[in-house]
Amino acid sequence: MSVDDGKRAGYNWRSVLADFATTSGVLAGFTITMVVFILGWSVANTPLFYGITWANMGVLLNGIASALFIAALEFFLGSKEFDMWALPEQYERYLREGFEREGKDWSSIRKNNLAKCSQHENRGRKCYNLAVIMMFLAVFFVIGPYNTYIATLVSGLGIALEAYQWL
Repeated sequence: MSVDDGKRAGYNWRSVLADFATTSGVLAGFTITMVVFILGWSVANTPLFYGITWANMGVLLNGIASALFIAALEFFLGSKEFDMWALPEQYERYLREGFEREGKDWSSIRKNNLAKCSQHENRGRKCYNLAVIMMFLAVFFVIGPYNTYIATLVSGLGIALEAYQWL
C-alpha cells in the first residue's frame, strides 16, 4: 500500500502529532525528576555488583530514557513539518496550482512529503517506545533495593504492556 493513498494504518495519529511531542517532553522531564529523587535516597546506594549501586543503574536508565524521549519529541515535531494530511483542502489546491504553474509535479512532491512525515513519525514512535521500556527498567532499580519481587512485578508488567502495545 502506498503512503499516498491515505488508507494506511495509523492515519488517525496525524491529528495528534503535537500531543505525542508534548507527551514526550513531559516524560523527559519526569525521568529527569526521578533521577533527582534517586540520588537523594541512601538505600539506593546499596552496592549491586562491581561497585555499581542500584542508584547508578536507575540514574543511567532514566538518563537514557530521557534522551530517547527528547529524540522522540524532535522526530514528532520534524514529522509535523512534512504533514500533508493536516493541510486544509483549499490550501492544498492553492499549493498544487502554484507548483504546476512552475512546472513541478505536485503529486511527487506530496508523495515525498508524506513519506518523510511517515519516516519521522516511525522513528519517533521507536524512540518513544524504547524510552518507556528504559523508564520501566529504571523503576526496577528504584524499587529493587526495597523488594526485588515487587520491582520485578511492577517493572515486568510495565515492560510487557509496552511491548504488547508496540508489537
